[in-house]
Amino acid sequence: MNLCMIAPRVSLSGGVTNWEKILSEELCRHREIKVYFINNASAKRPVDGGTMIYQVFHGSYVMFRAYFMLRWFVSKKNIDAVHMTTSGGLGFIRDNWLIRYLNKKGISCVYHIHFGRAAEYRTENGWKWKQLKKAVKNADCTIVIDKRTYHILKSESKKIEYVNNPINVKAFDRYKITNEHKVVYLGWIIKEKGIEELVQAFHMFNANEEYELELIGPGKKQYLDHIRSKYNMSHIHLLGELEHEQAMIRLAGASFFVLPSYTEGFPNVILEAMALHKPVIATNVGAIPQMLKGGAGILTNPKDISGLCNAMEILADSKKQEEMGRISYERVLEKYDIKKTFEKYRHIWKETMQK
Repeated sequence: MNLCMIAPRVSLSGGVTNWEKILSEELCRHREIKVYFINNASAKRPVDGGTMIYQVFHGSYVMFRAYFMLRWFVSKKNIDAVHMTTSGGLGFIRDNWLIRYLNKKGISCVYHIHFGRAAEYRTENGWKWKQLKKAVKNADCTIVIDKRTYHILKSESKKIEYVNNPINVKAFDRYKITNEHKVVYLGWIIKEKGIEELVQAFHMFNANEEYELELIGPGKKQYLDHIRSKYNMSHIHLLGELEHEQAMIRLAGASFFVLPSYTEGFPNVILEAMALHKPVIATNVGAIPQMLKGGAGILTNPKDISGLCNAMEILADSKKQEEMGRISYERVLEKYDIKKTFEKYRHIWKETMQK
């Protein structure tokens, strides 16, 4: 099989980027599949700054680059199927252009949605919703990573599959698991990730000053300054963006992991915490409720400061930490290991090729 992957390939961590790295490592073990990559990553992420004009012009460059690379692969490498990832937004314009080209060439296209904002787009009923519907209608198969998106798009698509994001669980065996009396957050430092609610809940929880809170991830200077000026930052550490290896070492020392986002798709960082035997506190958005089924974590509502504090108080019990950490590891090993997920991808590729 000659497979073309269209996905972001960058050195720093990120949801879709981590997914691409995990899948690429697994693909290297399957010599019967020849893979050709097209990088659709932007030079700057939203958290890095950049005006709308910059995003439009650079997005246009990425779109044309991807189009001409795809044409070259199709003409020279006898491509059987294309697996295209999307994070939505302006990327929909590129996606639909590439899907239309593949339709004309009769090449199967798998459209992989890596976000959980379909409900928001549908409510707005603007150009993003129209572009999303167009893409899933014309793709041969759409993959979604949460069940809510599956039900929203089911009637719009030719074929739709719910497939969880994977993780290579055994790759985490090399980390030393400790409990350093700290709470860890790992992700973008932006308001929509629930950072301010987390800071306030942590201070309520940490009245006896027994814990530290580490906030790991990139953020704009203006927002970081806002956090520092508005809130008491004692026992709270803004560590910035770390290389993935260093971030995992920090996470391996956590008492528990917290992700209080307002919206999510299928956050890989939760799988990473589970693979490190960590209990998880997260909001009940996107695929998170399915990820934490069976007692692998504690769910709270977005923007619920008291709920976050109560969840942290529950996990202050070392026996509860140990029990929930064991359950989370067992669940990630059983449900989310790359070897099981990869077989689902391979089945979809083969099936769409037979259209």
